Amino acid sequence: MVTAASGNKRILWVSIVLLLLGGVWWYFNQTSGRSAVELPEDARITVKIERLDLDLKKTDSLDASRIQELKLTYGEIFKAYVENAVALTGVNDPGLHEELNAFLRDPYIDTLFRDVAIRFSNIHEIEKELSSALSYYYYFFPKTSRVRVASMISGFQYKHALSDSGLLLGLDLHLGRDYRFYPKVSYLTSYMLPRLETRFLVADGIKLMVDDLVPPADGNQLLDEMVRVGKILYITKNCMPDLADSILLGFTSQQTAWAFDGERNMWEYLIDQNLLFSSDVKVISRLMNDGPFTAGLPEGSPARMASFTGWRMVHRYMDKNKEVSLEELLETPPSTILKKSAYKGKS
Repeated sequence: MVTAASGNKRILWVSIVLLLLGGVWWYFNQTSGRSAVELPEDARITVKIERLDLDLKKTDSLDASRIQELKLTYGEIFKAYVENAVALTGVNDPGLHEELNAFLRDPYIDTLFRDVAIRFSNIHEIEKELSSALSYYYYFFPKTSRVRVASMISGFQYKHALSDSGLLLGLDLHLGRDYRFYPKVSYLTSYMLPRLETRFLVADGIKLMVDDLVPPADGNQLLDEMVRVGKILYITKNCMPDLADSILLGFTSQQTAWAFDGERNMWEYLIDQNLLFSSDVKVISRLMNDGPFTAGLPEGSPARMASFTGWRMVHRYMDKNKEVSLEELLETPPSTILKKSAYKGKS
């Protein structure tokens, strides 16, 4: 028999568990950045993703006339796809149709195109997310040119590609970590697989566009690289204010929790070891490059922890200097960000 007292206790315990679960969910999916800007209605745009991947497979064979149609339809995007993404002959080469047909008829590539067509038969939500992100992007950077967006399959060569006038979204590298062909791709290591989920698709594209905006590092010190990547992450987050930090950073939920928990310790490590102004290529590579973890840090650390620290430093700088626009941030020197952020390992 359940008494009123025991029933109340059960309700209390259920409530506590739900609150704890909610707290865990928030911690692993937290977002951080300036408060989201309320976009004016005239700044909101609608983006349509052009399906180059589907258009390539509309006919059984691509002859010269069909190639011409694709060139006229997609322009610079088709050129970027042919010459860069899949590294075939020149877009104006008379033999292009033969090379492209050979690529498309490869059994693995043919199956890949079919799998992508099924998985991405409905891209409405992706277009909605991309429309929001690009609305912010063009609002913050009004001098940038509008780009066309098309989907592609590069045979696992590129996640995305950017040309002068177009952004190519690589659908074949966003099929989910368990996709059957990924184990056959030599460079796709186990730590990369979690980032091949569809939820990374738009964020990866926006990061590439922002990367193209942020000037190369002037110096060759670790700080220069940290701040440059920090700017990319910070601006991307402002273009996608609801984006979970784990997706922004390319970390698992556990790695994201580790990074935030270890933020101050990471900073103290950089200072104690005199690494911040190091120009040693091996040091920079160890702390900035991708991998299963950051070498030299405790077990459980995500790779690229110096990038995370650079992002938190930029975040701190922008919080303390609210008059600075994202356009101005692009040109702000790392030394200024370090000094005016007063960053000490906690944003």
